[in-house]
Amino acid sequence: MKRSFSSSQSKCSSGVSDKSYKLLTSVIVLLSLAGCFDSGVVVQGENSVGASESGIDQNGSTNPPANDSPSSDNNSGQNSSPLLSLSQLGERIFSDTNLSSPKGQSCSSCHTPGKGFVDPDVDQPSSLGANGGNFGTRNSSTLFYANQIPEFQIVERPHPLTQIPRDVEFGGFFVDGRARTLKEQAKEPFFNEKEMALPSKRELAIRLESGEYSKEFQARFGQTIFQNPELALDAAASALAAFQNEQKFSPFSSKFDRVKNGDSDFTSAESRGEALFTGRALCSVCHTSPGGAEIFSDFLYHNVGAPRNLTLLNNIGDQSFVDLGLGSKTGNPANNGQFRTPTLRNVAKTAPYMHNGVFKNLREVVEFYNSGAEPPEVPGNNIPPFIGNLFLSETDVNDIVAFLHTLTDK
Repeated sequence: MKRSFSSSQSKCSSGVSDKSYKLLTSVIVLLSLAGCFDSGVVVQGENSVGASESGIDQNGSTNPPANDSPSSDNNSGQNSSPLLSLSQLGERIFSDTNLSSPKGQSCSSCHTPGKGFVDPDVDQPSSLGANGGNFGTRNSSTLFYANQIPEFQIVERPHPLTQIPRDVEFGGFFVDGRARTLKEQAKEPFFNEKEMALPSKRELAIRLESGEYSKEFQARFGQTIFQNPELALDAAASALAAFQNEQKFSPFSSKFDRVKNGDSDFTSAESRGEALFTGRALCSVCHTSPGGAEIFSDFLYHNVGAPRNLTLLNNIGDQSFVDLGLGSKTGNPANNGQFRTPTLRNVAKTAPYMHNGVFKNLREVVEFYNSGAEPPEVPGNNIPPFIGNLFLSETDVNDIVAFLHTLTDK
């Protein structure tokens, strides 16, 4: 183009008229631009995502476009759908029933919005897998306030009874802490044979590519993302984690919050229940957060002596099964039977209860802590001595249940 422009200048100096010179220059520019498009060169806007970009950095974190607002795909000559935000993409993946084998089950099948983000079938202690033949071995945990759970780590904490400091496991995802972060947790159900049961990461990439949101997925993570199953899984998990970080998962809109903000008042029963909860019923020994927002969990791991669930054992076809909880992660027998303290927010909406769904309603749970149950699934392994020895009256139990209902978000 420089050579052509120099040539035109020499022609102009040789007597070519100014009008002819301008016309000639315009033709040359048009021909040059045509050559650029014919050669496949496309100038991208500053917010477009290049085909070579993966959208994921070396640490596995997402690198969304600088501007998260809807934009067009400049790699295409046709108009495309607006680019979804990362959380919107995660919501699409969360409800996609094509990401299981056989098709028909999604994340929302076992974590249903409007049903406490748990399995809506409260009559079963665990969820049925996509293949219709396998039940899981644990009750589906609520996703409410999961984004408030810290990463898995070892911390120093005083013993709740002796107050002697000791190193303990803290935070983490799944009730046994086997996933360090919310993003890591999001990856596992796709391939768990008792959940969505996909055979491989490659199969997940194929299913994601066939989804209605595949163009938006590529616009965010790169045109070749589906050719790399590992990156495709990482991208999907990032989107799912972003979705679960939305405010609707941690709304803090319960009556409890309104009372604490001075906008409402407890009933007499609820007030008595709160006093018992933080007092002689000892609920707050484990169900109080170490700092910041009150999630009603210490994020530590405890063996509370919950009994085995015969219905679950019948469902999985193994009467000898014992869930070791944190012990299955650490290999330390001292951790056998320990599970992370769950949040109590929205607890009235998340039946059944305990890691194995052994209790069907809140009253059964409080009565268990009051009177105990025999035999525990994992007996004698640091079960707090006050469990089963609270000496609560029937009215006390009713009042605690009333208080627990105030933890339900609007």
